[in-house]
Amino acid sequence: MSDSTFNILSFDGGGIRGALSIKLLEKIQNETPNIVKTSNMISGTSTGSLIALGLAYGMTP
Repeated sequence: MSDSTFNILSFDGGGIRGALSIKLLEKIQNETPNIVKTSNMISGTSTGSLIALGLAYGMTP
């Protein structure tokens, strides 16, 4: 039986709320260090898409 888990990391848009998303991701990464690497998909809208792009490129929060 294959593993059917598919992890998606998604970010909202909204301008300055992107700073809140990054701060929350930093706190989550303290608890789960490989959360970005183990995600199958990273997505976002507006500012969130820029965050997703940076993470996909290899940047850290």
